[in-house]
Amino acid sequence: MRNALMLIAILTVATMVAADNAPTTPGEPGGPQEYQPYSWNLGVGRAILWDNGDTDGSNGYSHGTATAVGARRAILDDFVIPLGDVAWDIQNLTWLVIWDSGGGPSATGAEIAFRNDTGGGAPAATPFAGATVTTYTETATGRTWFSRAEYQFSVDFNAINVVAGVYWVDFLPIGPENSYAMVRATVTGAECWINYDDYGFMAGSALFGVAADLSFVLNGTVVPVELQAFTVE
Repeated sequence: MRNALMLIAILTVATMVAADNAPTTPGEPGGPQEYQPYSWNLGVGRAILWDNGDTDGSNGYSHGTATAVGARRAILDDFVIPLGDVAWDIQNLTWLVIWDSGGGPSATGAEIAFRNDTGGGAPAATPFAGATVTTYTETATGRTWFSRAEYQFSVDFNAINVVAGVYWVDFLPIGPENSYAMVRATVTGAECWINYDDYGFMAGSALFGVAADLSFVLNGTVVPVELQAFTVE
């Protein structure tokens, strides 16, 4: 198995980035001299259902299609729907990335799926739902990590209705090159996971030395109790 490469190291030798798009391993923060918090730009009418937090600039994990990366690479993280909400209609996923080239080539969409939690801080092997993407946007945040501009990816899709419980969202952008999803060292719930075809397995981020979490938000609507279906005994 190839060794994972630190993002800081591969930036010094650009050809290595193109030749080996291995996941990065946690290293020194590569952001601005003074950290600037980011407020999600979600547009009108979007309600945040789950906010997994802003990146701390500590690292980024490779993710993309086989066409862009050479082998399909998805990343996953957990979220919780509280009992009081009854159910969510999830309609948007937004996350933060930097591009391999350092520029901002626009992707054309994303692949998004949802998995159950196994009960042990791990995602189920098979997704229970896949999202049908309707709109994809890419916006510069104005921040820079590892000398590369950061972008917000925002993906709208047909509503995924999920009842209270613990779940995992599984995602990657579609082309045109490798991108790195920004992470944070503070873990909420379980550490994020990776599912890389060229590594042959799905595993926790601690595989790379330190557990981390992805920076993302889920948006949509809370389904009120009165709109749920009940059976009268």
